[in-house]
Amino acid sequence: METEFAKILFLIYKKTMQNNNHVIEVGRGTPKAEAFESWLIEQGYEIDKSKSNHSFVDGDDILFNKDAINVWLELWDEFLGSSGV
Repeated sequence: METEFAKILFLIYKKTMQNNNHVIEVGRGTPKAEAFESWLIEQGYEIDKSKSNHSFVDGDDILFNKDAINVWLELWDEFLGSSGV
């Protein structure tokens, strides 16, 4: 019981201490899209509903914007590391 309470407190702390203001749209064709979206939400990111197979960061397509792909790759690597893949 204490362990679950500690986990909840940690998640609340983590969410309030994060300074992430990116809006992420995970494209429909993204591998593990649902798991990635769930993970992003847990990390405190705002998710925009997918409208295409393309992925976006702050409205910028990751295929055409260097800053967007850098943010995406950082998040993707962190996600893969946290999921044990």
